[in-house]
Amino acid sequence: MNILAIGAHPDDIEIGCAGTLIRLQYAGHKVICLCMTAANHIRFGEFLNACKVMKATPIHYLGEDTKLNCNSDLINTLEVYREKFKPGLVFTHFPNDTHQDHRNLSNAVLAAMRYIRNLLFYESLTSIDFNPTIFSDIKEVFYKEKMKVVQAHKSQLQRTNIRDLSLEKATNAMAIFRGLQGRVKYAEGFVPIRYFMGI
Repeated sequence: MNILAIGAHPDDIEIGCAGTLIRLQYAGHKVICLCMTAANHIRFGEFLNACKVMKATPIHYLGEDTKLNCNSDLINTLEVYREKFKPGLVFTHFPNDTHQDHRNLSNAVLAAMRYIRNLLFYESLTSIDFNPTIFSDIKEVFYKEKMKVVQAHKSQLQRTNIRDLSLEKATNAMAIFRGLQGRVKYAEGFVPIRYFMGI
């Protein structure tokens, strides 16, 4: 099965669901990561390096950072990728978010992927009122692989806009908290639009 993960910026997919994508790839599924913007060649290179760690296929759409709009152009573009990859499962941003790109992309994905069987929202550092009901146990891949994926984004590691809190520490805190909710050591959480058991 093809798995399509869609993020507004380099590092969004990685923070939100890299552990789960790695687990799905190990289970024999093909993982495609679609990044809709990249501010510069450095961030694009970091995205490519992160995808190498995940063994995922990177796709980069040349959108402009902070200027993604939920309009027919973006929806049509996403529909093209839907038809190209025919994913059985799609991951994207939770729509309630303080970043406009995250909100707009989430709503565009919801429209473009309206006939996809499985659609899950992942968490961002800027998500609001994110209350997951589906959890993925990522203990086996957290330190060995997910943290390496996050660390690939070297230019962003100290850019959480929270003093003395690195991206690595924030990712660790999220995994512990979602793990506590799911009664495991480390987890990623998801809010479903549709999810059929058996994947």
